[in-house]
Amino acid sequence: MYEAVNRSLDIYLEALAGKEQEKVLQKKPVLKIGELAKLVAETVPTIRHWTKAGLLSVANYSPGGYQLYSQDQVVVIKKIRKLQQQDRLTIAEIKKALEKDSQL
Repeated sequence: MYEAVNRSLDIYLEALAGKEQEKVLQKKPVLKIGELAKLVAETVPTIRHWTKAGLLSVANYSPGGYQLYSQDQVVVIKKIRKLQQQDRLTIAEIKKALEKDSQL
């Protein structure tokens, strides 16, 4: 019974997180690095690392110097995580895979 309740709670929390993510994406055309990190459940240093490695692109910079990312980077981050976890690809291999996807 405990497992069933725990699974139900996990499903509810995932659905709630999805709705929260939709609200954020509807409100903002660009996201600060911290907002993006929180939205995709990654750390700011991870986002910075992927940006420096050329996996993510900065759309613009705020007057205060914050990196601003377009909403399409959320999809890219999900692809990166999938390629890392399921396919066990390196950063260089992920970069090639993303470049190949963008050419299609």
